[in-house]
Amino acid sequence: MELPGLPLLAVVVIALIFLKLKSGGKFSGSGGKTRAMRTMSKGGAYVQKARFMSPPEARFFQKLQKEFGQDYLIFSQVRLVDVVVPNTKRYASGGAEYLSLFRQISQWHVDFVIVCKKSYQVVRAYELDDKTHNRPDRQRRDKIYNSVMLDAGVDFYRVNSETFEGFRAKDSKKTSAA
Repeated sequence: MELPGLPLLAVVVIALIFLKLKSGGKFSGSGGKTRAMRTMSKGGAYVQKARFMSPPEARFFQKLQKEFGQDYLIFSQVRLVDVVVPNTKRYASGGAEYLSLFRQISQWHVDFVIVCKKSYQVVRAYELDDKTHNRPDRQRRDKIYNSVMLDAGVDFYRVNSETFEGFRAKDSKKTSAA
């Protein structure tokens, strides 16, 4: 026995589900709250970190303060997309290629960014590399990261987090790729 309206009903139900999800709506049982919101409502969901910077980051920050502090601003743990963005002259903002490029770097951060006090232009960026950068997944990410910085024209340096090898003073010029 064939039900004549069944295919149409299925399409309507799927369309309603799609529209509900696309609009950010939640289904009954969650009261419109996300899992995080429900968890937060119980209290004690977050705690303040003990330190803003790791000890090597703090030592390197002090080194940067001595070198750049008089003439420049020093920012730490800056989102990479606050330093570089996909080129809108080549890729339409919001287009598939633009979004692909943006999403690739949207969760990454730069350890330290040196900024001109007058113009607020990025002058230089530093990434501290610890032992985790020896892992294959981090090496792959670092290779992409280096390419992004090079392509964007950022004066970028990778620095060993223990020895600070790779550090360049403010007046030094880059002699090789990061």
